[in-house]
Amino acid sequence: MSFNKVDSNVDLSLFDINSRRKSAKKFGFNEESNTRNIKVNHAMKIVNQQWNLLGLRPSTIDSYNYNFSKFVEVTNVVYLHEINNDKIYEYLSSFKDVRDTTLKGRLKQISAVLARFYDNGWFSVGFLEKH
Repeated sequence: MSFNKVDSNVDLSLFDINSRRKSAKKFGFNEESNTRNIKVNHAMKIVNQQWNLLGLRPSTIDSYNYNFSKFVEVTNVVYLHEINNDKIYEYLSSFKDVRDTTLKGRLKQISAVLARFYDNGWFSVGFLEKH
């Protein structure tokens, strides 16, 4: 069995362990912090380091970063609290003349980033959940 090598340049000062659920430890900001002040670019630095620690392939991380940076560019979000379902739909509607499978792929990658934000406790509700 082999393991992916972890980037030794991980900046542990970005991380602060907190627990949103009793059974799981999450990396993120202290619960006392105001999530309205969390900038997207800082959150992405943390998420990228988490993905590195989890052993995701660099090409996967690059793909997530590329698509999420396009999302940020199209929607002009700066802070996490500005992200909502309307912004997601705005991003998806910015694609013209693309196949449904392309849109689904973009949505899947944006959802992966947003799920990481949720897992870190930065969102109280997951996006695009089935109710």
